[in-house]
Amino acid sequence: HETTTGVKDLKGTNMLIGATVPFGGGEIRTSFDVLKTKARNAAGGYSVLQVTRNGQLVDAYPNNSRKFGLGYLYPLSKRTEVFVNYARDQKAYTEKNGYDIGMTHHF
Repeated sequence: HETTTGVKDLKGTNMLIGATVPFGGGEIRTSFDVLKTKARNAAGGYSVLQVTRNGQLVDAYPNNSRKFGLGYLYPLSKRTEVFVNYARDQKAYTEKNGYDIGMTHHF
């Protein structure tokens, strides 16, 4: 695989842990995710891919991320539920926080 900067041979590791907890007729959902992507360096080993942003050498994104999510799902009926979720990526350079609110229906 070759990136847009011409880097070849990427290697990634990912760890994800999550849990659901019954609460008030619905359930709380939480997760924590860590992703690290490394690129082959000139010495033949692997190191974190870095890029220049605002004159500083920083870890490339989204190649490295640390995300936390928290949400609540509440069933309105057997096939319909409403939900609200929040997520934060501590390694993001902009837009570190995100959320969604919605309803799902299973036909």
